[in-house]
Amino acid sequence: MTREREKNKTIVYSSIDASMKSNIRFVFFTLFFYLQVQQLIDAVSHMYAFTTENVWLLMPDGIRLSATLTIPIPTYSDEKFPILLEYKPYRKDDSFYNFNQPNIQYLARRGFIVAKVDIRGTGSSEGILIEYEYTSQELDDCEHVIEQLAEHSRSNGRVGMYGLSWSAFNSLMMATLRRPPALGAIFVAHGSEDLYNNDVHYGDGILHQDEYILSVDHENALPASPNYIMDEKWLEQRFTRRPWIDIYLEHQLDDSFWRKNSIKYAYDNLTIPVYLLAGLYDA
Repeated sequence: MTREREKNKTIVYSSIDASMKSNIRFVFFTLFFYLQVQQLIDAVSHMYAFTTENVWLLMPDGIRLSATLTIPIPTYSDEKFPILLEYKPYRKDDSFYNFNQPNIQYLARRGFIVAKVDIRGTGSSEGILIEYEYTSQELDDCEHVIEQLAEHSRSNGRVGMYGLSWSAFNSLMMATLRRPPALGAIFVAHGSEDLYNNDVHYGDGILHQDEYILSVDHENALPASPNYIMDEKWLEQRFTRRPWIDIYLEHQLDDSFWRKNSIKYAYDNLTIPVYLLAGLYDA
């Protein structure tokens, strides 16, 4: 009889222990879930709504470059924001519009003004098409772009550059070869130090061609958005340049054409923070 009572007590205590453990687990997971939800709410509540504006950036020769600015809506009257610039010829208003949106929105919600700028003679910008990649004209214009962005009414005066491939290369060049005062840091992927050996045209000194060399000439020939006017001005600005492959084929050896803007020869000038992903070759 005594043994039976002890057995019943053990069963009761075991049931109580199991119930308590279950309750403790429930409380723990409820608390964990609450904290996770609260953290998400806090994160969302600190994100910015944003607005978008299209502006012209005037170059010294009178040509205007098209810039799209995605600007966080301030939470107080004199709030200022840093600017992140991507500067390339890949038609921000049509061909690459959808591709660009996720990173634009991600950055703007976290308090950055995002500036997308079409290079001279491409996309929505005015002017005669640049002669080839990374010309002096392209880099000259970028200096003026950075200066004007730093002076924007919502800017705190600090500009960073970011991008993939083309915009990685010219970001590295601006940080190393031009060094405009307002440029504070860059974050780039698939940009390299050597335009001959590590870019897309002569990887390790071997001629490389793929669909890009055709598609880029096709894109460059399209009329400017948003009106797509095909007239004499369009022909004059976008059909007076040779196909870029002709120029690259004239420089099949590593010479001054490639070395001029290869940053490997100017590392001593690189003094700002750089975050570089996949920097061995362009892709």
